[in-house]
Amino acid sequence: IDFRQLAHEFAQYEIRPVAAHHDKTSAYPWAVIKQAHALGLMNLTVPEAYGGGGLGQMEDCLVTEELSCGCAGITSAIAGNSLGATPIVIAGNEEQKKKFLGAITAEPRLVAFNLTEPQAGSDAANMKVTARKVGGDYVLNGTKQFITNGGVASYHSVFVMTDASKGTDGISAFVVAADTPGVTAGKEEDKMGQRAANTTQVIYQDAAVPEVEPRHVADEDL
Repeated sequence: IDFRQLAHEFAQYEIRPVAAHHDKTSAYPWAVIKQAHALGLMNLTVPEAYGGGGLGQMEDCLVTEELSCGCAGITSAIAGNSLGATPIVIAGNEEQKKKFLGAITAEPRLVAFNLTEPQAGSDAANMKVTARKVGGDYVLNGTKQFITNGGVASYHSVFVMTDASKGTDGISAFVVAADTPGVTAGKEEDKMGQRAANTTQVIYQDAAVPEVEPRHVADEDL
């Protein structure tokens, strides 16, 4: 498949005709998302073993570039899945990969990348969202900010502080289902641009995630 040409035609015939409507209304482009998913234009960097495109970052960038000529906001909604899936691809165990990557490739479900916080944007090491061990769970508390697809995603890849005494080495990543008790979408941003993309806070209030065997990521995994 020539994904670059497919993306170009998709932008021309499916995105551009509805771009103005979604930009004006901020209505989430679910119909376009479902079409993109059916054509294989989402989850391109997810390995083929889990139903994805099995492509590299360069190919994903080329497809994103072509889609963006239709609408940057709609493209953010589509491309956000590659970003949200990347921590799972890099550091997830086999069970997590089959469960979460398999879910977003089998159906047009979304996974959101949760890093930015109200006081920690470019300074990600200053994050305040925490996860503490309680029995067989980790319990998450705090607020993430400016999360693409934050209010519509089925899953969240969340970076949190598990041991502040270790600095950046104390940061861990979790995959959290959006319907986990204690997980809510906060305020949706009324943006100047890319208004088709859903951008919200994601709030964690005693949200419990079952403990799994941690995987420590080495430099060669990145």
